[in-house]
Amino acid sequence: MKKSFSFHLFLSVLCLALIIFSASCKKPCKEPDVDALNAIYLQFDTSGEPGSFTSSELDSLYMVRYQQAVYDSFIFPVDTLNLFALELSPEGYRVRISRDYPVGLPEGPPYYTDYMYQFQGYGENFNVRLQNIVLDGSYTEDCIYISRKKGFVLNNDTLDVTGSMEYVLILKD
Repeated sequence: MKKSFSFHLFLSVLCLALIIFSASCKKPCKEPDVDALNAIYLQFDTSGEPGSFTSSELDSLYMVRYQQAVYDSFIFPVDTLNLFALELSPEGYRVRISRDYPVGLPEGPPYYTDYMYQFQGYGENFNVRLQNIVLDGSYTEDCIYISRKKGFVLNNDTLDVTGSMEYVLILKD
């Protein structure tokens, strides 16, 4: 009886050790780049067609990030960036707006979706407005992130770019 109990205890401990070992040998996965998946991608049209931008207009382009005051309707500028003169976008006249681009935000709120953005050129008669950014996504299991909603208002157009990392073409307003 004692041998039987010792043998069962040995088998139980061995099975438990195998279970723990097999769980720890789970194949590691590559975390998705959630910042890239949730980013807003914009490209200023330079085709030469009506409504497109010239390189001199874009070289003077700056972005103003606005935030609405809590408990008030006042909207105030938070910061201003001269985008292309500082060569913040190595891919031509493109902008990625996310937590890390074009410049990083501090950890925690407010998030880039809490801001409104305006692109203007120094001495130019145009502006591009980006606002009402809506994101909805989550992890469904380890290493799988699903984007259920990604949209925004660009000038007066409401765009749904859910699941896309393509650049949205911008024309002058």
